[in-house]
Amino acid sequence: MVISPRFDDRGFPPAAQPFSEGLAAVKFDRITSYIDKTGHMVIAPGYGLISDFSEGLAAVRPVGGQDWGFIDRTGKVANPFQFHNAHAFHEGLAAVIVRGSVDKQFDNQGFIDRTGRLVVPAKFWWAQDSSDGLAAVTTLDKKVGYIDRDEGFVIAPQFAQGGKFSEGLAPVMPHAGGQIGFVDKTGKIIVTPQFTEVCPFVDGLSLVEVATKIGVIDRSGRFVWGPMVEQNTWGEGGLPCPR
Repeated sequence: MVISPRFDDRGFPPAAQPFSEGLAAVKFDRITSYIDKTGHMVIAPGYGLISDFSEGLAAVRPVGGQDWGFIDRTGKVANPFQFHNAHAFHEGLAAVIVRGSVDKQFDNQGFIDRTGRLVVPAKFWWAQDSSDGLAAVTTLDKKVGYIDRDEGFVIAPQFAQGGKFSEGLAPVMPHAGGQIGFVDKTGKIIVTPQFTEVCPFVDGLSLVEVATKIGVIDRSGRFVWGPMVEQNTWGEGGLPCPR
């Protein structure tokens, strides 16, 4: 055993999270910090909620605090504690919730760069991490579209749901309560909506679910394995998508 069991498993977040960029978030007496792969604490405890390190930074919220900021791998504050919530950095951007933005009444989401500058105004109801150069955002009227880092809509808001791009394709649900298919970066439907759940494409393949059947499709939507009836349910976690 490389690192002995000694972390606090009470409540949330979990006692220990997977390693990311050589560091793992762990909890001591309800206070969270980071250790390296030898088990040595590299950042002193002091946080109530934290994210994994991504692109050299981690989103954290101090114990007793209300706002999130970002620290680097030494524990130094890289961006001040000023956000209602914050995601990890992806492709140089992090989705953040800014208090009372746009209409000064509701908290909305935008994107910051590594300096903390708000490069995409906080005007969205929800924002997902940037992937393949695009980010799925939900407008205030609850329609999903895709923007680039210049804030422009590359795919107009039109979907009930939308996920992150992977290998040039993104899962979308055109209508609420409908089926899921895949679009390319122009918004063209490449794989007809027909699935109840999907995984991102990896090496040209995606694990999908059709009612009670599961299978694997290629980028054209053709089944290369299955669909077959799965006797054991996946449970509440959904499909076992690759990380």
